[in-house]
Amino acid sequence: GMKIETIIGASLGVLVLGFFLVMGAFNAPTAQTSVFHSDAYGISFAHPDIYRVTEGDEEGIEHHVIILIQEDDLTVGAGEGPRAIVFDIYGNPSNQQTLNGWIESMPQSNLGLGNGVVNSTVVDGRGAAMYRGSGLYNGETTAFLHGETIVLVSVTYDAPTDAIYTDYQELLRTITL
Repeated sequence: GMKIETIIGASLGVLVLGFFLVMGAFNAPTAQTSVFHSDAYGISFAHPDIYRVTEGDEEGIEHHVIILIQEDDLTVGAGEGPRAIVFDIYGNPSNQQTLNGWIESMPQSNLGLGNGVVNSTVVDGRGAAMYRGSGLYNGETTAFLHGETIVLVSVTYDAPTDAIYTDYQELLRTITL
């Protein structure tokens, strides 16, 4: 009796320890992260704490923005905005426009900054579109339909090896709709 209980106890101890080690390994490479949730738009995502998140409504072509900028990049010289990860959320009442139709017809998509190639991808298990462009910085945008909105998640970066580009890719994987 005693021998079996000891073996079971030891096995459980190893399982529990193994679980914490595995969970630790998942969390190890990233800095502290926070989850941002927008009740108004029903979107959540995780991001490293080095980013300051600001949110607001843009005038002109009315839309909602969520901007993530690294604290260190907030003091960039005049004339060039800091590299950032930006959510642009545009209304698409009654889903009048298809995702690709909107991307191809609306200048706000910034599709014109690249070669015009739109690739398929997935965000939270649903179909999405991804395309790249370049201007002052390189840029990549992932777009998807969500409710009666079109959501663009974009990043600006210098090189694909930049931490912000990796952070953007990780953030996309954490989006829940």
